[in-house]
Amino acid sequence: MLLLTTSGGMFGQTKTAEDVVDAATALTDQQRGKLITALNSKIDSLKTNPEFYNKLWNFLVGRLGKDNEDVKQWLNDLKIDFKTFQNEDSTKSSLGFSYEFKVERGRIKDDGAIRNGWSGGLDLNGNVAFRKEVNPYNFLSSKATLTYMRTGGGFFGQADQDNKEFFSHLSDLRQSLTKFKTYEEIINSKEWQELDAALMMKASWILLPTLSAGLESNQDFSKTQFAAGLRIGATVKAWDNNSRLSKLNVLDWPFALIRRLSGFDKKGIHPLGAALPTVSIGLDYVDPAKDTVREKIESKLSPYMRANMELSFRTIVAKAFSQTIYFNSSLRSFSELGASEQIKTNHLASFNYFTTSLSSSSGFYVAYTKGKLPFDRASQGVYQLGFTYNFQSKDK
Repeated sequence: MLLLTTSGGMFGQTKTAEDVVDAATALTDQQRGKLITALNSKIDSLKTNPEFYNKLWNFLVGRLGKDNEDVKQWLNDLKIDFKTFQNEDSTKSSLGFSYEFKVERGRIKDDGAIRNGWSGGLDLNGNVAFRKEVNPYNFLSSKATLTYMRTGGGFFGQADQDNKEFFSHLSDLRQSLTKFKTYEEIINSKEWQELDAALMMKASWILLPTLSAGLESNQDFSKTQFAAGLRIGATVKAWDNNSRLSKLNVLDWPFALIRRLSGFDKKGIHPLGAALPTVSIGLDYVDPAKDTVREKIESKLSPYMRANMELSFRTIVAKAFSQTIYFNSSLRSFSELGASEQIKTNHLASFNYFTTSLSSSSGFYVAYTKGKLPFDRASQGVYQLGFTYNFQSKDK
């Protein structure tokens, strides 16, 4: 979901600290360099997570230069993974691809320290193998969605003023720095002190309830069902890697050790608060339309309720050959409520699916999946090797 950002800013081109300073002052190169260092020191922990780092700087640039207003925008995102599948015993392999396509219309509003948003759109995703018996994720989903976002913290979590006045005041402070001629004058000015204090970071949190309705199927559409329901996703992000919340990220401790031993983190062993896992839970109403396996067990295809859960985790492992290496993992679970004994006996009442991968910032990745999802008859382990391509379009 494109609205999943803990910084409150997600639109426009990526900016850096240097863009902030260039837009704010007409100083010499040396003075700009010193200011960039001063600004970067405010969010030093973010440098180990460039995705969040860029989003937060983009938020800063976009908000300080103008009055804050509601944002309405089309959010389009297409992601395609081309891959090779191979099962655990190496007897079967296949080429294939997975896809995620999202089209949303979003509206974001800043309200003091809290940011709210709504989006509606289409969410299509699935996995296709040219030999479908090797497909580790034979489950396509095409749904309409309505999502509410509520998030707080980040750059301006401490602000309790009306946001329009607050950001307008920060913009005035930024412009006032141009009257000073030296770096020392800027750093010692009351304007800089106030701006510096305003850029304090606080832990961020996000809540994402989503209503969805649409079609679920396998890749050849020999099995189909209608599903509608509610999912609630939530996460927190701690930007201070020395904070108690960051240290509670037990999943990241092994990777913190790897980052230290590989020289990525030169200051010690620090789990990333920005890598705290994301969890979502949901409840669906499922109406089978075509499922020959289920129909053989129960003479009549009847609607049922289904609970689902997902836990996902992503962190940085190291840098190698100018590439950033990430570790990604996800655990998904589906469970039919009130399933009959026949459904339970034939292993159609619950499905568990685990995937883990190492991916590079260039798009190359290796992955392993184990388990099954709805429409899968058996649990299998499959290795994957491939490249990821992202196509994004953001037009007002």
